[in-house]
Amino acid sequence: MALYNKVIMVAKVVKEPEHRMTVSGKSVLRIRVASRNPAQKTSNLFIDVYAFGKLADGLADKVEKGKMIIVDGSLAYREWVDAVGSKRYYYEIWADSIRFLDALKSEERVVAEDLLGNFDDSEFLDDDDLPPF
Repeated sequence: MALYNKVIMVAKVVKEPEHRMTVSGKSVLRIRVASRNPAQKTSNLFIDVYAFGKLADGLADKVEKGKMIIVDGSLAYREWVDAVGSKRYYYEIWADSIRFLDALKSEERVVAEDLLGNFDDSEFLDDDDLPPF
């Protein structure tokens, strides 16, 4: 059986995106989003979404805190050892495409917003909790 890594998420942008260039000159856009955690209906799932290259360049001045987006991509995983020697893990989404929820027809937008619910933006992790790269 072939393995397949695919993520489709309706989410709210909870922090202003960061647009950077790698050492090799590749454009990277990091977008912190929140979505409903299906396992725990009262808690939210916070995750970073990364867009690369032309996608990052095209979205850099369009994505902003508070916007609702639909992310289509794959789940990526990193691990590292922190300064005190503890093993740390980090999951993120590498976007293949990002659509703005506002661009959907009104019926589709209502369904997606109902699924997403409301968020308390203060819940998301600080940058200190992210991997050192």
